[in-house]
Amino acid sequence: MHRIAGVLCAVWIAMGCAGASSPGASSDDASDASADVNEDVAMGGDVRSDIRADGLTDADGAIAGDAIVDADSSTGAGDSVSDALVGDVGFDVGEADGSGPGEDTADTVDAVAEDVSETTSTTESVALGNPWGIAVSATLHAPLESVGAPAVMLIHQYNQSSVQWDPWVPGLLAHGWRVLTVDLPFHGDSDPIPGANPSDLLQSPDLAPLVVLSALEWLGKSGGADPDRIAIVGTSIGANLACVFNANANPLGLGAKLGVAISPRDTAVFQLAGDPKSISFTGMYFLASENDNDGVQAATCTTFGDLTDPPVEVVIVPDSAAHGLLLLEEEPGLWDGIDSFLSAHL
Repeated sequence: MHRIAGVLCAVWIAMGCAGASSPGASSDDASDASADVNEDVAMGGDVRSDIRADGLTDADGAIAGDAIVDADSSTGAGDSVSDALVGDVGFDVGEADGSGPGEDTADTVDAVAEDVSETTSTTESVALGNPWGIAVSATLHAPLESVGAPAVMLIHQYNQSSVQWDPWVPGLLAHGWRVLTVDLPFHGDSDPIPGANPSDLLQSPDLAPLVVLSALEWLGKSGGADPDRIAIVGTSIGANLACVFNANANPLGLGAKLGVAISPRDTAVFQLAGDPKSISFTGMYFLASENDNDGVQAATCTTFGDLTDPPVEVVIVPDSAAHGLLLLEEEPGLWDGIDSFLSAHL
């Protein structure tokens, strides 16, 4: 039997850069939107489509990365994984014959974290207001007695839904933060927008940004969060939206204190922000793989990092072309840098 004692965290070096202005980006043709779609659709592996539109079906299960427990069924140990934590900081995981650690140790650790969060937090379904009169779904995860606490909004990538963030929600709750996961229109439990196509979300300043604005307003008024201490963490289109709402000249007025952008794309950020002549940011963490989209995402992170007032960190993962949360699935330790950034500055 083996005792799980703790978790090692990676330390990332912060890059502090003075803010400046960049030349305005030229408008992009349909190839940019197509490239963004291809990046999210062609992630490979077990990632499944969670987009909603006429003629398409909703996803019927969790995507890759969800914890699955295969505990010691022969002894009944799987009946109450959380009992292992009662009265003890550590817990024991092993195979029934005592031969060594079970193959599903990591899954069991994740499952215990989820069990603990369920006993110390609440979950609430939220209907976000919007100008189209459609159902736009979100879920608030809140630690007990956390009214007035900081909050983290999680925005999924195109062709996915809020459930792709499930593995990371318990760790955020452990900080005492309120967590709002959002389904963009056409995705997850949210309805399509009449007269629009799913790919319009990638470029139009009049679609996805209005959903994020509604979510920010709800968090600060009805969601029990400190409106001055909200972070937006996004991947792909979610990353682009995190940039828009941490821009110093955010056209929608209301912004977030911090932003985390995983695989952002500069041209899409300019489009979603309404094509400003220049752009700069405050309080951003940028993450991309070196070879994603032939280096476009990495170049975006480097350029935007130079345009960001501290705190700012830029992390480029070498020898990888992974996009979005696939990057975190391939390199789980990368989340430690994001967690540390939020902990230090939120």
